[in-house]
Amino acid sequence: MQLDIVQILKIAVFGIILAVLDKILDSMGKEDIAAMVSIIGLVMILLMTIGYMSNLFKSLVTMFHL
Repeated sequence: MQLDIVQILKIAVFGIILAVLDKILDSMGKEDIAAMVSIIGLVMILLMTIGYMSNLFKSLVTMFHL
C-alpha cells in the first residue's frame, strides 16, 4: 500500500472542509456542535491514516531487522 498524492489530497481537502465548517458553526453561535464536528473529523482523519502508519512501522522493522 503506497501513499500517493491522491490520498494526501483527500486528507487535506477533508481537513479544509472541517476547518470551514468549524468556522461557520462558530460564527452561528453553535460552539458545542463545532467542537463535536472537529473531534469527529480528527478521529476520521486518524482512521484514514492508520493503515499508512502501520505500513511505515512494518517497513522500519524490516529495514532495521528488529
